[in-house]
Amino acid sequence: MGNTVGSQLREILIGTLLGDGYLEQNGSHKRFVCGHSLKQEEYIQWKFGLISQITQCRLSYGERLDPRTNKVYFSVNLRSISSPLWDEFYTLFYKVRRRIIPRYLPDLISPRILAVWLMDDGYRRNDCNAMRLNT
Repeated sequence: MGNTVGSQLREILIGTLLGDGYLEQNGSHKRFVCGHSLKQEEYIQWKFGLISQITQCRLSYGERLDPRTNKVYFSVNLRSISSPLWDEFYTLFYKVRRRIIPRYLPDLISPRILAVWLMDDGYRRNDCNAMRLNT
């Protein structure tokens, strides 16, 4: 991948699909969806600004009561319109309608993909000098 706006956005989308993002069927095409805690509103606004350059999308705010703790969690969700734009990513990340990690991920990974994946589904361990990625 070169260092163009197109390749940068592609890397951000791949990092998000490795993390909290997913594609869902909506009519004859797919749409891109991701959500974050309200604490990460600035981060999802950044994604929204980039993705809205290539397709229509919207942000929505929600809340959810966790019945186990009786605590309310607030979220921000990004949802694109359905489009054939997502077909390439669906082929890369889905097999028989289940999200997968591509076998050739080591050849695909870049610092930007890793950074977005870490922001979505990673954390710094407190017991040592390391990061952990959830998959």
